Formats: sequence, structure tokens, C-alpha cells
Amino acid sequence: MKKCLICGHKAKVERGSQIGDFFYETCLSCGGATLGPREMAIKQSRRVYNAEYFNWGRPKGLKKIIYSLYLHKDYPDWIEEERHGLKGRILDIGAGVPTFLENMGSRGWEVFAQELSRPQGVKIAKSIGADKVFIGDFEKINLPKKYFDVVTFWHVLEHVKFPPKTIQKAAKLLKPGGQIFVEVPNFNSLSLKIMKSNYSLLSIPAHLFYYNSKSLRRLFTNCGFKTEAVYYPLKYNLTFSGSLLRALQNKIGNAVVFQIIFYMSAFISLPISILSSFLGMTEVIRVVAKKRN
Repeated sequence: MKKCLICGHKAKVERGSQIGDFFYETCLSCGGATLGPREMAIKQSRRVYNAEYFNWGRPKGLKKIIYSLYLHKDYPDWIEEERHGLKGRILDIGAGVPTFLENMGSRGWEVFAQELSRPQGVKIAKSIGADKVFIGDFEKINLPKKYFDVVTFWHVLEHVKFPPKTIQKAAKLLKPGGQIFVEVPNFNSLSLKIMKSNYSLLSIPAHLFYYNSKSLRRLFTNCGFKTEAVYYPLKYNLTFSGSLLRALQNKIGNAVVFQIIFYMSAFISLPISILSSFLGMTEVIRVVAKKRN
């Protein structure tokens, strides 16, 4: 029996396959998982944060076209749909790049960013203003309480050291009835079940935690939120392609051939994405939860 660092329950755990120096343990109560050995995982995860890590936010060339036309449901559209057009103050945690906040600002929102990396924080400040950017560890820096209407976590919760502490702090920053919007990789994804250790969104050792809908619901409930909706978007279809090519990369020596196969497989795997969405087994999960008064 082990206490789950996501849901807080003492439960049996199931250890996954060894992947290099690491493994993950799945809580049999909530279905979420933790990367281990924990101390090594935390130490190694910090080493992956460099300039290249943030480039995912600005895809280029053909990939940019595919992302804009085929993959992404726009975050701002989703937020405004859920809030029925009601605007306010929004804080993006682990902002990385300013694209999302620039979009929200153009729609009339008052935008703020938290960023761990100082170089990235400076870049964001040039876009939205230095007084709107908080640089440092989210759990440690001072932020105004009961000030924000929305707090967002776009692919951040899988990186944090202790998820309940992160969500509890978000609750303190929100006004009564404020909302959090979250997107994380889906530990129950069909691609993971097929590709196993080759699944690209495992991102070992960058990802310290893995979530499914049940583990997220429990996490939010324990931290003072009511889950309003869970979505399984047709997004990140390229993830399956990336996982497939990861399994084949040692057998494909030609870089041009590699790229051609990558983009072809993105379209070929569309039926898998549609089936995954129907089954709740997509690459990512989106959740919106409201702070309980």
C-alpha cells in the first residue's frame, strides 16, 4: 500500500515496465501514475528545461499549417465558450511562450503569466508587460489572492513536484466561483496502450505525473473544486505518429524519408483519433473546474 501523490488515497500500486533508469507506478484507486525513482526523476526533469523545450509553442512550416488547420481546438475559444463570453483576469501558469495570452488580451481579457524560467519570463514580459509577469517557482512566489477569474494549466500539471499543492495554491488565487482550465496528456490513451514505452507523451523524465479523468476529478475535489466538464478533444493526432516513428527511428536513416512518413502517418492515424475520442482514450484530456465558495 502506498499513498498516491495525486489522489491522496492509500492504495495498491502497479509498477510499469522499466524505461531506462525510470519506471512509473500506477495507483489502483484513481488510475493516475507517478514517475520513479522519485528523487532521481525530479532531479533529471529539471535538466530538460532549456530554450528548445519552449519552441513547441511556435511550430513552423508544414507543421504550423497542420497544427492550425487540423489539430488545435483554440484554447481562447474553449474558455469563452465555457464562460459564455464573460471576461476578466486570467493567469497562465508555466506560460512558456506568450501566444495564448496575446490572443486572450486581444479579446479584452486582462492577462498575467507565471513562468519558472527567467529568460522565457523576460520574453513574455516584452509582449504583455513586465508588471503582468511573475517569474519563479509557482509554489514559492507571492501572487495576489482572490484576484483572478481564471487560472490555466496547459501541459503543466505533469511537470509539478506535488500536484495537490499546486492546485491548492491556484484555489487561493481565484475569486469565489473562479475556474481552472487544464490540459494534460491522457494516461488512458489508446496510443499509450498500443505503443507502450515508445509513446511520445510519456516524455521521461520531463513528466513526473500521468493523469486520467478519474485522477484529475479526485485531485480537484480534494483541493476545493467542482469538476464542471471533461473533454477528450481530437487533438495531438501527431502524437501517435511520433510514437510510431520513435519505435522505427533506428531503422530509418534518411531524414527526408523520416519526415515524409511522419506527415503521412498523421493523416492516416485520423481514424484512430476519432475512435479514441469516442472511447475517452484521446492523447490529451481537458478539464474545467470551478472553485467552491
